[in-house]
Amino acid sequence: MERNVNFTIIGVIFFSILSALVIFIMIMGNFNLQKDEYTNYVVYTTKEITGIGVNTPVRFKGINIGSVTYVGFDKQNPDVVKIMVQIKKHIPIKEGSTLMADSQGLAGITFLTLKQSNSKIFITGENGALLNFEPSLFHRLSTKANQASTDIIDILKDAKNVLNEKNIESVSHILTNIKILSANLNQTQKDIDRLTNNFDTLVNNLNKQIQSGDYNIKGILDPMILRLNMSLNYMDRFFKRGSGVLEKFERDPYNTLFGEQKK
Repeated sequence: MERNVNFTIIGVIFFSILSALVIFIMIMGNFNLQKDEYTNYVVYTTKEITGIGVNTPVRFKGINIGSVTYVGFDKQNPDVVKIMVQIKKHIPIKEGSTLMADSQGLAGITFLTLKQSNSKIFITGENGALLNFEPSLFHRLSTKANQASTDIIDILKDAKNVLNEKNIESVSHILTNIKILSANLNQTQKDIDRLTNNFDTLVNNLNKQIQSGDYNIKGILDPMILRLNMSLNYMDRFFKRGSGVLEKFERDPYNTLFGEQKK
């Protein structure tokens, strides 16, 4: 009889301890059943959300303040990703704030970090308020690196097109034509200088002959006129050559500058 009484007492004590333990756990966990402790927020984005899923933690200044409750596509627009998060009610959040993807190290756990905006207006306790989304720093750097690589490839392609054989030949023709034009201008300058000198000599000789009393104008002018005529012939040849170049340029400017292109 005593053995039956002892087992009964032991059973009562065991169930009492078990009940007390359950009550203690529920009290310590604050029952974890009151959904009014959290406020729900919604995030819409078209960017990559790699590593983010249900139960992904939400942190503010390194402290857990909530978690992700839903990740999926928006029903009205399948190109948009919809993320729902719950954040503790006592955490004040400003309008226009952002959830930024982050991780602990290169291969650590992914989480969302709350970045408060500069607004002075706080979101009220209503559910469904919108928050912005920002990809992780690594994702942004990767995107910029890909864009930079594309830009470099485009620059190299343009440089290759500029430096192809046809364009190099065209540049060579341009330089040759510029060199010829420069030589013609130099020759013209020399002809003009020669003409000026001849004219000065003519004037000086006339003055000397007149002062000496020699009025044989024809004899004085004949040699000077001959020199002047030669200079004018040089000038005439130059202007004819220049006129020919201009006519050729008017007919076909491209071939005049770049030369005849081989087909």
